[in-house]
Amino acid sequence: MIYAMDIISLLRRVLGRFRKDDFVNILQEWKFIDIDDVDVNLKKSAKIDIVYNICEKCRNKSIKVDDVAQLDLIYNQKHSNSKKWTVYKLSRAQDVTYDQVTVEPATFQDKLQQHLSLYFRHDLHTRTKDDELWLRICLHDGSAAQFMPSNVVYMVLHLRSSYIISSNIKVTHKDYILQALLTSLEYTEVKELKLSGKNLSSLTDMVLFQQSQGAFSQYRYNQADQNPLTSGRKVKRKAESPPDVTDKRVFNENNAEKRARLSKTEETFGNNPQPVLEKLTYQLETRFHGDQHMPRIADNTAIIHCTVRFEGKNVLEGIKQLGPSGLANLPLPSHLANAHSFARNSIVLAEKSQHRSTPKKD
Repeated sequence: MIYAMDIISLLRRVLGRFRKDDFVNILQEWKFIDIDDVDVNLKKSAKIDIVYNICEKCRNKSIKVDDVAQLDLIYNQKHSNSKKWTVYKLSRAQDVTYDQVTVEPATFQDKLQQHLSLYFRHDLHTRTKDDELWLRICLHDGSAAQFMPSNVVYMVLHLRSSYIISSNIKVTHKDYILQALLTSLEYTEVKELKLSGKNLSSLTDMVLFQQSQGAFSQYRYNQADQNPLTSGRKVKRKAESPPDVTDKRVFNENNAEKRARLSKTEETFGNNPQPVLEKLTYQLETRFHGDQHMPRIADNTAIIHCTVRFEGKNVLEGIKQLGPSGLANLPLPSHLANAHSFARNSIVLAEKSQHRSTPKKD
């Protein structure tokens, strides 16, 4: 049983995460209390006074855990970058055929509630946003611990696809939660993809539009003058002009080379921002190819293992800038030029029969 004081404490904790400037829009979206019911000025009052006043109004309206859970979902929808997300792919066995499953949120919630109850005491709440169904699964490990962040799992189900993106799940809970999802959605298998990060929208973009990244993104965003599948004259884009400088005596001696690098980079990556990935790892499994620079080693067939890790705010954008900055020769090798289309954080580069390193499929 959850007491009123515990609910208000939880509400105060959730409200405390929002910025002061968010309260007007949050209250309008939440709809549990009206803005006019708040006795303090939402723009001029201190945040602590605003939170206290909202809590008192909610106490008078006998707020329930369900209402606080909806507010928590609103927060995580607006601040999804505060968590690390992992992508899962749902599939069915080849010998199993179903009609196209339409996910109706209320029916799905009832099914998932039933299947989860076989494993845990829990609270389940959902909230729709565009073509996404957000899940908040709060597992009860005890009356005092049930609202600990580690006991709450957030998931985003894309209604028109077979992908689910989830926040961190405890190892002890993971198999049970995924099995409940499979049964509720009538799938037979779930696979954790090698794709994770904090930018939820980028992860979604990479898995839902894997074949239309880079230069092909212009067709998805209706930026192209012509469809690539139709015949006709290609429209050339005007090359980027060099930046203006204050001192006219200063000029770039390599203007032609710079324009060529920009043109090659745009052909590969397009002119749209790259999806945000904070980490990208290459695992090399290749033979030694440096015999021309040093004596031949005895066993030239031995596989050398090496790991190269890129980390930063956006490693894909960083790879894109290698060419224009002059830090890499163009064209880039395929495992770099197509990194935005692989939809994964970890890529294995293995030997081909022609002794060329190429990405190896999972």
